[in-house]
Amino acid sequence: MSLAQATVDAGAATRLHRHLCSEEIYHVVSGAGTMERGVERFAIKAGDTIRIPAGVAHRVEASVSAALVILCCCVPPYRHDDTQVL
Repeated sequence: MSLAQATVDAGAATRLHRHLCSEEIYHVVSGAGTMERGVERFAIKAGDTIRIPAGVAHRVEASVSAALVILCCCVPPYRHDDTQVL
């Protein structure tokens, strides 16, 4: 497994992507925003934990009021060549 902290600036979003082999778990440390996971789109906030199965497209967008800080856990560990930007 790997664990990383990511910060998405207020009003910004990550690029839509998927991991072919790795399952990912996001834990929201602070801030709020929106999660897109496959065909779902839902609000996220500090304290939320979200599972993202391998192969499922996803991205997050921070609210305009504050940065979104998340912990990203990947199993097996994150590999750049396992990530497809869509």
